[in-house]
Amino acid sequence: MPLTKKSYHFDFFSSGFDGVTCKVDLKAPRFSKEPELRVRFLNSTGAIIACKAEGSPNPKIEWLKEDGSRLIEASNFRQIGSDGSLVFLPFSNFQYNQAIHSATYKCIASNSVGRLESRPVQVQASK
Repeated sequence: MPLTKKSYHFDFFSSGFDGVTCKVDLKAPRFSKEPELRVRFLNSTGAIIACKAEGSPNPKIEWLKEDGSRLIEASNFRQIGSDGSLVFLPFSNFQYNQAIHSATYKCIASNSVGRLESRPVQVQASK
């Protein structure tokens, strides 16, 4: 369930003799690049579905399957990039897997302030 965007601002003041003042801005995630509604690709090319979010602290990106369960990489077919993108590797015709190549996914961005779900993205690979 998407959460509303919240921003918090805290001022922390040191009572020590060094006189240090520290300001911390906490911001719930917001998408800077949300996945497209539909992604179609050829088995020979593969595809990369970007999902990027901003916030403070930096949001963690993860992916869910249509049933809401956490996406697990399928090393020869589907991976999660270091930048949070969902990567579909090229595959041969006989390697087509409907549960992977014709499915709906969601990107989740979360940090200590909040959690944000992308709209569903329908993936369809053509053999």
